[in-house]
Amino acid sequence: MIRTESGIDWRWNWSRRPALGMETRQFQQLFSLLQGFRVSETGDKWTWEADDEEAYTIKSLKKTLELNRIPADPNPMKWANGVPLKVKGFIWKARLDRIPTKVALTSRGVQVGSEECSFCFGNYESSEHLLLHCLFATMVWNKIARWCGWSMPLFNSVRECMDSYSDITGSNSKKETMAVILKATVWYIWLVFNSSTPSVDGVVDKVRVNTFFWLKHRARKINVVWHKWCSNPLL
Repeated sequence: MIRTESGIDWRWNWSRRPALGMETRQFQQLFSLLQGFRVSETGDKWTWEADDEEAYTIKSLKKTLELNRIPADPNPMKWANGVPLKVKGFIWKARLDRIPTKVALTSRGVQVGSEECSFCFGNYESSEHLLLHCLFATMVWNKIARWCGWSMPLFNSVRECMDSYSDITGSNSKKETMAVILKATVWYIWLVFNSSTPSVDGVVDKVRVNTFFWLKHRARKINVVWHKWCSNPLL
């Protein structure tokens, strides 16, 4: 920071230049914030803004923590009977946008080059794009929807997609079945991510076969028959 006749001038002493994508956007946001910064002529001092007298106390700290407590999730994740633990763990991270997509890695300072989707090269590779909106993912979801006789809406987030099982008309076992299928679809789209020859039909087949075995051998109170399952799992 250098004071000039016209105001404050910012000089950046980079150890490396910001990478394209997330880092560049963050730098632009930072620079916009600094444009309105004004330097005070008074001396620096420590203050505690949580107290009217600007004095740090345990009482004021406790009050601040109480006011800023993270609220409970109003729509907690349904774990779904039959789904393997590793799949549940992945879905939990995907709902929170904590899976290692290019956008997520760049935001953590990991150099990945371009943030474009590795499947379609048309958009930033975020969790929502990769698992829901990418051309490859869209083709998978369309086939899953036809298999289930389901009119699939356009989801805005992984969380919204995972919670949509509750909108299925029918018994609790149908809703449970749909919850398992949704989780499996997202899981197998992710697994094919690093494949040299990704196949839409291959992903759909894995979803169809593995969800059948998950429900047949792991879930309780859900009876599945193979030939009916292949036709429509929700009938």
